[in-house]
Amino acid sequence: MLTRNLASLSLALVLLPSLAMAQFGPGGPGGPGGPGGPGGGQPTPNYTVTTATGFGALANLGTASAYDADAINTAVTFVLNEQAGVGTLRTDSARASSTVLFARTREGNGIAVRERGNVQNTDATIGGSVGTSADAPGTATPTQGAHRVRVDYPLLTGNAIVSIHWRGTASNGASASTSIDVDGDGTADFTGTANGGGVTQLLQVTGTATGVSIDIATTASASLTGAGTESYAAEVSVYVMPGTLPTSCTFTNFGTTCGADLNGTVGTTGLDLSMDVTNAPANAFGFFVAGPQATTPTPLPSGVCNLLVDRTRFFHMMIRTDAAGAATVAVPTPRSAFTISFQAIVMSIDPTTGARTMVASNGTELVCQ
Repeated sequence: MLTRNLASLSLALVLLPSLAMAQFGPGGPGGPGGPGGPGGGQPTPNYTVTTATGFGALANLGTASAYDADAINTAVTFVLNEQAGVGTLRTDSARASSTVLFARTREGNGIAVRERGNVQNTDATIGGSVGTSADAPGTATPTQGAHRVRVDYPLLTGNAIVSIHWRGTASNGASASTSIDVDGDGTADFTGTANGGGVTQLLQVTGTATGVSIDIATTASASLTGAGTESYAAEVSVYVMPGTLPTSCTFTNFGTTCGADLNGTVGTTGLDLSMDVTNAPANAFGFFVAGPQATTPTPLPSGVCNLLVDRTRFFHMMIRTDAAGAATVAVPTPRSAFTISFQAIVMSIDPTTGARTMVASNGTELVCQ
């Protein structure tokens, strides 16, 4: 199995639309919608969603408790929403929800699983808790733990790309995490925990005679004793579409430097890509340009440097150098073979006269195949 990590989302949003969507993907979860809702990209076979355990949300505050759940092997037709709550909403209360949504995006069809929980209390003599549970509906004393759903693509028997997006936050007395098995071997191929920032990962899978099956486990909890507030909020989105990820990428520099250096790096794990600007003006604003390599360089509006990327078809993103005149940007993992060129342009300001001059790096061409 090949693993691809996306360390940055920003660059994908400014590349050529065909690159940003078809080759890189949008780089983040799309808005949930029904199978007939908006979306694009390559067609994805029909899929089904089923609970792989009991799927519930629990809430406790003092002696009051609530539990809402669906049984194992419940088919999700559009939305599955479990909600449990006790207490008064604006004062002492404990409330939790676990939601499964169908979602369709340009990355393919899939689902989003959302976990929300909050317990707040002003009574120093009691405690409270909220969380997820895998216990069956009607369980008298449900226990907190991970619950799971399974997504099946029975007609997808060839190569496929699984796109996973995770984000979560949790207070000191709370936690939230996810574990995802994309190839049915019982081992997690992706894990995510709260407070680590948003994470996106692409995984290559090959469907069997029965297609592709993905197992998604989520677990969350928050608890307190006495007065206080604890909470969590997390979401994992999983999309699948036919395709094959590139297996290699290379950066090749071209042109000459003109006040800054640009070099691309391919990481040692997967296809973690980044570009580094060095020897540029310190604490200065600038931008990366991305597009085809220019047949004939074009002079920049100020200074003596040239634009090395085709000016009729380039897009850009803002950067700022540090005190050493350096800046780094992570490049989203590509989702198909392609070629694109980059250049860094930085604004140099004379500290005495205030005159502004554009300096430019060499170009670097990224080829993924």
